[in-house]
Amino acid sequence: DKFQITDEDIGEDSELIEVVSDEKAYKIYKGWKYAMRRHYVRMKEEGLDAFAHPYPGVTNAGWRYPIDNICDDEKFE
Repeated sequence: DKFQITDEDIGEDSELIEVVSDEKAYKIYKGWKYAMRRHYVRMKEEGLDAFAHPYPGVTNAGWRYPIDNICDDEKFE
């Protein structure tokens, strides 16, 4: 998901643009986080080593943090 804001968009309503941009970024992040956890759960269900099968587009090193701090968290939303 992509969105673009140009210099022409910033003016009197720049506070509104900031709020909308923050909300959009938050939704993108939340969807990405959910997709990563779903991938992790599938790996566990299939009996595969989740560390050896990172989420597509994420390096092995980058995949370790979500596994350790997000995917196994019982409070994950």
